[in-house]
Amino acid sequence: MEMIGRLKERIEQGYRLGYDEALELLRTTPETELCALAHALRTRYQGKTIDMCSIMNARSGRCSEDCKWCAQSKFHKTEVEVYPLVGAREAVEEAAGNARKGVKRFSLVTSGRTLSDADTDRICAIYRRIGSEVSVSLCASLGLLNLEQMRRLKESGVRRYHCNLETAPSYFPKLCSTHMVAEKLRTIGWAREAGLEICSGGIIGMGESEEQRVEFAIALRQTGAVSIPVNVLNPIPGTRLSVGAAADRFGNRSGGGRHADPQSRSGYPAGRRPYADQASRRAVVAVRRERADRRRYADYDRIGYRNR
Repeated sequence: MEMIGRLKERIEQGYRLGYDEALELLRTTPETELCALAHALRTRYQGKTIDMCSIMNARSGRCSEDCKWCAQSKFHKTEVEVYPLVGAREAVEEAAGNARKGVKRFSLVTSGRTLSDADTDRICAIYRRIGSEVSVSLCASLGLLNLEQMRRLKESGVRRYHCNLETAPSYFPKLCSTHMVAEKLRTIGWAREAGLEICSGGIIGMGESEEQRVEFAIALRQTGAVSIPVNVLNPIPGTRLSVGAAADRFGNRSGGGRHADPQSRSGYPAGRRPYADQASRRAVVAVRRERADRRRYADYDRIGYRNR
């Protein structure tokens, strides 16, 4: 514990773990001590509160990308519902309903690589309407947009852009061949240039190694993300990934990310039925231990999942 105490002091003074040191810490330090350090750093930088954000599946299915884990890819045969961009009235109602539940951030999420100019026009109009009618902070997750599209989102009231790295850069090519991590980083850079905050995380349990999980944590820190949501793979029938990590490993790994990037908000995304019982209970324990400070909420009616 003495070594952990010294490391805590160094991190609070601005020191950040490199890859080798983070991997060594993860391999050699007892879980109780890792959790204690994560708790201390979380309290130091984020206090003892949590907040909630929510997402709406605003365009579903027929995605041109071949991400192995995703039910929305056109390369997979799943039961995902397919529909075009939702209307403004439906989006406003969804945002208002979530705001009434205490959700502070609301995001529209669309399937597909990017948005056309026409859909960019439509979604900016939707954001302007939500902003005028609902007291909620606006976020967006709309694919690999360009700088001009990012600027238009900013002008429409969006404050934060979500673009997941998904996994370690060295492992991503094994999971997706239709776009590259470099394109994601370019999108994130354009979002930051447009004045948007960054939300970027990913999924663990897709076959990556422990070393690659540490690489992933370091890569996320380098994006400058203020929020890092981390999911456990939810294996969906019809996709090319059918086996995920054990749910009980989630808390340990999300806690490990705190040591690499203590100032960002760690997120636990909810809404996954296979983990609704065991993992959600573990998530509550993780929050009580103060390793995570955000929770993402969604009604997954449209794609066959619902929070319990």
